[in-house]
Amino acid sequence: MDLIPAIDIHAHPVLGQFSEKSVETCMNQARWFSIVRMCVMGSVSFYGENPGEKEVRAVNDESMRLVEKYPEVFTGFCFLNPRNSRRFIIEETERCVSGKGFRGIKLWVSTKASDPGLDVIMEKALEHRIPVLQHTWYKSMGNRQGESDPGDVACLASRFPEAVIIMAHLGGCGIRGVIDIERFPNVLVETGGSQPASGILETAVKRLGPERILFGSDTPCRSFPSQLGRIYGAGISRKQKEMILRENALNLLGLK
Repeated sequence: MDLIPAIDIHAHPVLGQFSEKSVETCMNQARWFSIVRMCVMGSVSFYGENPGEKEVRAVNDESMRLVEKYPEVFTGFCFLNPRNSRRFIIEETERCVSGKGFRGIKLWVSTKASDPGLDVIMEKALEHRIPVLQHTWYKSMGNRQGESDPGDVACLASRFPEAVIIMAHLGGCGIRGVIDIERFPNVLVETGGSQPASGILETAVKRLGPERILFGSDTPCRSFPSQLGRIYGAGISRKQKEMILRENALNLLGLK
């Protein structure tokens, strides 16, 4: 198969404490599948659902080490917890974005995207013109207390129409999630989550357009081949696959 050089918008090369071996393994696997760059989100689950300020800083320190050591491979996203103090959120965003050149913000499951507690984060994202990637899922047994579903993302998008929001985990949001955010052009969709299922990506391309879709693996929670298979196995054109795998991320993040 003729692989398309890809940018992974959602990667966790280190889950837990920093390990050089795990990073090297991740990079070797990425090269094997023609993934040329990964957006690193840090070990967001390592300290639980509501990490304190020191813990958030530790997660971002880990990402900084990767970006500084392998700048040709990793692009940093600043992990934030909306439940931390406003002062800390502003300072940590500046430390990561202004100080280290991070290109986005990552939010996990501490606070729903519909909560006004996200306002300061969205304001900083707009100030720096960077996207916010929000973990999102529809779970049959119910989401965690602070875990966002696509309806929460739609609410956030309506309140901040100028901000770029990446709804993570198309595989976990499904067609229902696509319909929820369809009318908000400032919401992009990341393809990862769960195992590939036929028809979901094709529906997203049809309803949103390929320009609103980004490839993400969520490695190592999911494997590169299973998540790439979602793209390569879809009934869409090669040009649309190139947009999803590489071109949209290049344009969004200002990468070369």
